[in-house]
Parts: sequence; structure tokens; C-alpha cells
Amino acid sequence: MQFLQRSIDEADGWQRRVRRCRIGKEVRMSLSEGELIVARVTEIGEFGATLRSDDYEGDIFLHISEIRLKREQRPTDALRKNQVLVVRVQKEDKNAKRLFVSLRGIGSSDSKKALRAWKEERGALSILKGVLARSGQPEELAQKIEERAVERFGSLSDAFRAILETGGKALSKLALPSETAEALEETLEKELLKKVYVERTKVRVFFLDPDGVEKLRMIGEKFSVKGEKGLRVSIKAIAPPEYELVIESSKPKRTRTVAQDMLKKLEDETKKLGGQFSA
Repeated sequence: MQFLQRSIDEADGWQRRVRRCRIGKEVRMSLSEGELIVARVTEIGEFGATLRSDDYEGDIFLHISEIRLKREQRPTDALRKNQVLVVRVQKEDKNAKRLFVSLRGIGSSDSKKALRAWKEERGALSILKGVLARSGQPEELAQKIEERAVERFGSLSDAFRAILETGGKALSKLALPSETAEALEETLEKELLKKVYVERTKVRVFFLDPDGVEKLRMIGEKFSVKGEKGLRVSIKAIAPPEYELVIESSKPKRTRTVAQDMLKKLEDETKKLGGQFSA
């Protein structure tokens, strides 16, 4: 799954530009001229194409004049049914519930960002539905959770980022059933956090007494352990008495916090055993 393979703090924010407001199963969008949305081609005709989008409940029309065509080309030469397009909103006929869009004037970078955000939202929703199924909750609950996520975080994928950063604090804002909240956090950590953050700190640890080697071994065993999920702590020898305290975690903030905590514990343990410590 390609969803969220980049760094957490690289959020594009494109999905925040369009706020969803659901009433029952009806989706009403507040779309402004110039907004980019992702839509799928449903029909292609002589004068353009009809599209559908999760971001708009009505019909979307792409006129032939708004398609980049070469001379003598027709819409059927440039478009295909079920093709996914990034289009720019031109105007809306609210009475007819029809949106008019264009393919012109959209930069490659903007198009990629919009498409990536769209894929993220689809991926996020797929993950959520899977978690609901595994935790014995109805799939219909996904809609309410997504509404809360959009209201509080801007999008479902942004809510997932917040969960990975703050855990329970973000989860509480989604008001999930307890078993679903736990399953969701575990799933996000397993499927989305492929990157491992590493914090390295050089330290000097040495003992002058005869059993100093045994004390160093004890310290090494005590601090070289697997902690909570996704966390690993180890001490590696550089050239005694120089060592390296290594903290590995899938959460960047957690990595720094644990590094500071373990450094203090290592110092305390060394001095407790009568040794000398510096970092």
C-alpha cells in the first residue's frame, strides 16, 4: 500500500481545501472557482465528457474547448472511460446540480499533489473500513468517523497523521469504540509507518574496579532491549570507553523523548555501580 509512505510532516493539505458536509447519505460540497478536484470519466461525447467525483454530488461536465486536443483530435482520442483526471472548477449551475470544469491551466506539480491527496483519502477510508470489520463494527460507521475527522483535522488522512503523532489524544477526538480505537492505532503503526527514526548519542562509560568489565556487560544487557511496539534501544561499542546509545522508533517525537530518558537512566545506573559517565 502506497498510502502515507512519506514523512508525517509532509502533509500537502490539498484535501483541506474542500470541506465535506454530509446530511444522511447526501454529500454537499462548497467548491470555489479555481479549486482542483479529482474526477473519473463516465461518458465521452462529441462535445466533451461527463465526469463523476466523490467531491461533488451532481454531474460534472468537461467541454471540448477545455480539453487539450491536437488538431483534428476529438474527445475520444484524448480521453477514455474510467480515466481519472485532475480538473479545475470553472462554475456551478446549482439549480441543475452541474459543475463545469477544465483541464487547462493545471500545472504538473499541482496535479500530482491533488491526485496524491485523493489517493490518500481513498487509502485512508479503505484502512478504516478494514479496521471496523475486524473490530466487529458496521461499515456504515465509517461515514460518521470520516465526518468527525474532516471537522476536527481537515481530512481522514490528516487525522491518521495526528494519531501516529499523538496517539490517544487524536483518537479521543474521533470518539471511536475502544476496541476500534486500539485496532486502528495498531493498524496505522503496522501499515503506514515504514520509516524508522534513529537517535544516536555518544557516551563514555568506564569503571576502575576489577569487576568493571562485568558491570559494563550488565549495563549493556539492561539497556539493549526491545521496548514498546516499534521501539528498540541498544548500546554499541565504538572504542571502549566510548559507546553509542541508539534509539530506534517509528515515531520521531517518541524517539527523541526516549533518547533523553534513556541517557539519564544510563548515567544514573553507571554512577550507581561506581563508574564514571559523560556524554
